[in-house]
Amino acid sequence: MNRIFGKKKPTAPAPSLSDASGRIDQRVSAVDGKIAKLDAELRKYKEQLKKAKGPTAANIKRRAMDTLKRKKMYEQQRDQMAGQAFNIEQTSFAIDSIKDTQTTVAAMKVAASTLKAETKKLNIDSIEDTQDDLGDMMEDMNEINEMT
Repeated sequence: MNRIFGKKKPTAPAPSLSDASGRIDQRVSAVDGKIAKLDAELRKYKEQLKKAKGPTAANIKRRAMDTLKRKKMYEQQRDQMAGQAFNIEQTSFAIDSIKDTQTTVAAMKVAASTLKAETKKLNIDSIEDTQDDLGDMMEDMNEINEMT
């Protein structure tokens, strides 16, 4: 059958939240680097504009505007990736929170069963008898102390 239909292709493991977060952080760093380069380019154009006049100044302004548009585009991409990173962090926090809740519930179940077992070991009648005996002994001791 494998000859006819072929073998099932191995499936790639599902991406984890930490992998996704790492990739987004790398992409944000790359975009931040591009934005920094564009900022340097804009500063260069600003210096050139101070010295230029006439058609040269218009050409420099046009290049500066193009650079500014690219910078805005990269900033929008960075903001979008920051939103994705925030969503991933929220999801990771929710997963950790539910795991903590499950651990707490399991610990509470164990504690409840232990408490039940220990409570069954106690005999309320013997506790009352012991308290009565102690009370009687205390009264006897008080009587002895009063006699002396």
